[in-house]
Amino acid sequence: MSEPKESCLNHGPIPSDGRWKRMWGRMRHMADRTGWTADPWLLRLMLIALIVRLLVMPFFAHVDFLSEYSRIYRSIQQGNPFLFPSRALVTLIEWITLVCVAPLLPENGAFLMLDDPLQPTARLQDYFLFVSDPGIYRTLFLLKLPYLAFDVATALVLARMLQSSPRRRMAISLWLFNPMTIYAFYVFGRYESIALFFIAWTLSLLHRNQFLGAAFAFGLAIHCREIIWMYVPLFVLALWRDLNANKALRKTLVCISLVLISLGLTVVIRWLFGGASPLSVSGRSESDFGHALFGMQIGWMLPFFMGYALVCVWLWETQTRSPMVRFGIAANAVLIGVFLFATHSAHYPSWMMVFPLALMAAEKITIRPIVLFSISWVLYWLLHTDAGVFTLFLASPLSVNFFGWRTLPQLYMEWFGQEGGLLSLDHAQLLVHNLYGACLVYWGWRLFRTDGHERTS
Repeated sequence: MSEPKESCLNHGPIPSDGRWKRMWGRMRHMADRTGWTADPWLLRLMLIALIVRLLVMPFFAHVDFLSEYSRIYRSIQQGNPFLFPSRALVTLIEWITLVCVAPLLPENGAFLMLDDPLQPTARLQDYFLFVSDPGIYRTLFLLKLPYLAFDVATALVLARMLQSSPRRRMAISLWLFNPMTIYAFYVFGRYESIALFFIAWTLSLLHRNQFLGAAFAFGLAIHCREIIWMYVPLFVLALWRDLNANKALRKTLVCISLVLISLGLTVVIRWLFGGASPLSVSGRSESDFGHALFGMQIGWMLPFFMGYALVCVWLWETQTRSPMVRFGIAANAVLIGVFLFATHSAHYPSWMMVFPLALMAAEKITIRPIVLFSISWVLYWLLHTDAGVFTLFLASPLSVNFFGWRTLPQLYMEWFGQEGGLLSLDHAQLLVHNLYGACLVYWGWRLFRTDGHERTS
């Protein structure tokens, strides 16, 4: 009787052919490139951040989370991953995620289906049934896994980018424990981490002067969020430098062509797949795309476009600077303009967070503005709470208990009364609103300070 073979996973040395050794060496090399293995402090930080995320993931989601995955479920039923063609890459990632985890969900995910596919958001009764399902905790956890994966991947990209920076630990901490990103990805339950990963990747490649790779990564980012279309002129201008050689000109034109091809691909996807979309049938597909990009309030557009034009002029006048620095500052400044002049949801400011952290690799330090704005963001949304922000729609599996919870504005009025004079709720909201705006202006001012950079022409 022959003796059973021993597994190399449990006993004995690595096989003599060296395949396992080479594989292990490649894995170690990939980890070492980010510098995590050489810094136990960063490993502990990542472990704590993962624990925080894993504790939050099963318990919260905005009603938009149900609306999003309801569309994805309908597209799986029809075998068309681009049934709703906006944000093609995000849709494809969520489509793959739902296909993989559907056997683990209640009713194989059928409870995600809404009666009316044209609803922009789920109705309250749909949401109540969703969060009352016994498997809701498992559902929320599994469907947020791609957001966690891209969140962690962004931290790794930033870690590698900041490997030689003395402020590396601070930058990674600001990403891993920022209330805006944790709220956007795991409390509100939106796919912002996917788009932010590709933006971080773009900035990292620009920092290493790998312009073709950066153009490719930026092209992928375009397919993740409508707001990124707004960055396209900024990216093109950031790539355009004082080109004295034909080779440099050709490389820049190739990069710009890659971005334009990606823009054209979005049109092709909408043309090929959008005709079957319920939104196209109802005539809402194009209007919804326009609303997603510019539909917050018409009154904000004039000052915003004036500021956008000034940023473009600044890009043209600073052609001797690093493309990564120019693109990072320009995109961050444009977003500051959006949040100064536009009505926006609580999770939108997470769009800004990747830019200042990447800029630390070029010694553009904005730590204080990030911290101050994060504090003002928390205060602003606590005092401006409504049913769609921190209360009813976010208390998903705990909704029955949370329905009776009073919000901070309600408690404030109980403490100070409806007519509180200088201490009234209106005055308190106005105060934090001004603080919010002041922190944004301070952030923008710090961005354009030239200390820490080479002189511009």
